[in-house]
Amino acid sequence: SYGADTTTGLEDGEIYITSKSSEDGITFTDDEGFRYELQEDDNESMGVYTLFVNSLEEVILLYLGDMYDANNVRRAISTDGGDNFEFDQGNIFGDDDLGGGGRTYVDQKAIVLDDGRVWVICMKGGELYSFMSDDDGYTFVLEEGPILIVEDFDNYTEYDFVSLHDPIPIILPDGRMRIYVTGKYGAEREAQVLVSATSRIND
Repeated sequence: SYGADTTTGLEDGEIYITSKSSEDGITFTDDEGFRYELQEDDNESMGVYTLFVNSLEEVILLYLGDMYDANNVRRAISTDGGDNFEFDQGNIFGDDDLGGGGRTYVDQKAIVLDDGRVWVICMKGGELYSFMSDDDGYTFVLEEGPILIVEDFDNYTEYDFVSLHDPIPIILPDGRMRIYVTGKYGAEREAQVLVSATSRIND
């Protein structure tokens, strides 16, 4: 498992991604050193991250950097099984010039499909969007329109959602896609509940 370590390296103003390892999937111990050092352009801030292994056996890290300005996704790649990551590029979803905040694609989560394509679900402005890559996660193409909006839940829940956050996609045994997502509601978005949406069999 990986996570941003906000104590390691604070003397020089740097933030690193560290890791823990387990042999049984239950008990985890800290690994020595760090896996990745945030870049200068990340402005000492990191948000949501997602990892996947592509067909080249590279471990791809997509992480949210510069949260209080550009607030968008960058990529780092490991060629040694996830022990060490090197920065590859920023502006993964082409939103460098959108002004950050709710105008960029965040809350990204990736899964690798059976055919090797990489599907990434993101949130922008409280709605969910999807990107697809057919080249091992090196380039992503935005799929048409938002794939999930608050109105989609109007007939299925008692809550009056105002935004959707933190999607988690999975593939069901029958091939359908299911997305678990946090729906926020209330005048100040102060309340939230976990809901899900499932694709039709041919989607």
